[in-house]
Amino acid sequence: MNGLITAIRTLTILPLRGRDADDFAASLPFFPLVGALIGSVSAATVWLFVHYTGWHEAGAVAAIAVSFVLTGGLHLDGFADVCDSLGGRTPERRLEILKDTHKGSFGIAGIVVLCLAKYVCIVKLLSVGGLVWLIVAAVCARFVQVLIAILIPYARKNGGTARGFVQGAKIRHLLVASALTLLIAAGLCRIDGLSAMAAAFGAGLILALWAKKMFGGVTGDVLGMSSETVETLVMGFGALSCGSWLL
Repeated sequence: MNGLITAIRTLTILPLRGRDADDFAASLPFFPLVGALIGSVSAATVWLFVHYTGWHEAGAVAAIAVSFVLTGGLHLDGFADVCDSLGGRTPERRLEILKDTHKGSFGIAGIVVLCLAKYVCIVKLLSVGGLVWLIVAAVCARFVQVLIAILIPYARKNGGTARGFVQGAKIRHLLVASALTLLIAAGLCRIDGLSAMAAAFGAGLILALWAKKMFGGVTGDVLGMSSETVETLVMGFGALSCGSWLL
């Protein structure tokens, strides 16, 4: 249970009583469950908003805003920082840019494009009755964080917020996270859910290879960027593939 508490505290702003896990990496298997929580809150927000107002577009904006607040903007901040770092010419310089708290033009543009992409996907999912894909997308996104933490080393030599998660990551953590993701994705979206998980896995491999080349490894910002990227990709996958039998 300590691992679950740490996962919730890390990935959301929810206040919980209890003790954190002694080994932060012990929270990794629970990341998909926290993703399911975040996705469920987003889906419920859209449904309630549209049910009482009939305004699909506003419901999509509300879902994006609620997800941002619930996660404390942690992953979106990482996405923006990684976008800004693309201007660096060496891994060392890119890591320096990641540490800068100020947002540059690349970071701001990246946030705008990402939020617009999510908005389009949510509106489309609403039109086909596929809000359940918000849950699947959030679960797959957190699963990919675990995958990347396993695949590549931590990039910074002098430590950082994600160091404990990455350096303590074990194959058993990935196996549990994979099983939970598989159960949730298949349970909610059947074969399409399995396909989405496979696509997320492939995207995670590509992002891991890219991060190794660009930064020499993974950081908290890279994990956040990967989560946001995969979440949006799976939303788009769902918008294109879901059928009338979905919720």
